[in-house]
Amino acid sequence: MARTSVSRIPVVELVITEELDLWALSRLTRLLDDALAVSPVEIVLDLEQCPFLDAAAIGVLLEAHRRARLDGGLLTLRSPSERLRRNLRLARADRVLHVVPPDPGEQPATPGEQPAATLGGPPVTAEQPVTAEVPDVSA
Repeated sequence: MARTSVSRIPVVELVITEELDLWALSRLTRLLDDALAVSPVEIVLDLEQCPFLDAAAIGVLLEAHRRARLDGGLLTLRSPSERLRRNLRLARADRVLHVVPPDPGEQPATPGEQPAATLGGPPVTAEQPVTAEVPDVSA
């Protein structure tokens, strides 16, 4: 009897452009829940434009990491600032989470590499069939 293999979405990229604090937790949780629901091989959280990350947000990221690992996936935090990396170190979350520091030679994304969604700005639709609606409740 032959096994059927299920094709998985390789990468879901989420760009964070606002502070990840208590006020943003529900939106961050929903965004990560939506990304985890499609069982990608990797979820990349681009933190280059994220100005702040608090302990509650680190807890949400650790839970998303746990859920991704249980599904055979990976949560990657890409390009966090030195301030964010310091917060991750202080919480010892850098020992658990996959953190990729900023690459000085990194080029901007090409149109085919757009993120699936952003937190803090309007959602961006990727060529992949994965999108996430992020309501702006800051008004």
